Amino acid sequence: MPLVRLGTGTSLAPNRPADHNDQDEGLRHQVFLTDTPHLGGGSAQFLAARHRGHACVEDHIRCGKCTGFGRFPSRDFNVNAAWPELTLAAIDLLSWMRVLLLDGELASAEPKKLRYRLLHVVARLTRGGRRLRLRLRLRISATWP
Repeated sequence: MPLVRLGTGTSLAPNRPADHNDQDEGLRHQVFLTDTPHLGGGSAQFLAARHRGHACVEDHIRCGKCTGFGRFPSRDFNVNAAWPELTLAAIDLLSWMRVLLLDGELASAEPKKLRYRLLHVVARLTRGGRRLRLRLRLRISATWP
């Protein structure tokens, strides 16, 4: 049976309003239960930093589920076998787009916000003079860089 330790910690939370559970205003109190051994980095600071890193991973998993990674579109096995590969490629493209092309608010935006701000473009397919034309309706503000 592994040894289980109970740890507590406090951290500064200047932007968080104090609630009735806070003893000192401006401090966030945390309690965690772990089976990490005390030897080799079992201090409260190490455990809090490890937990913050894991929270970042959980954010990426949540964003992946928003792009369709958790749902299968068909009853056909071959289609469903290709679906995770396609959604992982879409997640990678969104991540690289955030890093290389976007700044400010959109650099840290969720996939839903990126989808409605950038990827959904209003267009009209028109026919005239024996040709099909795709007319994009882009409205870009004058302050856009």
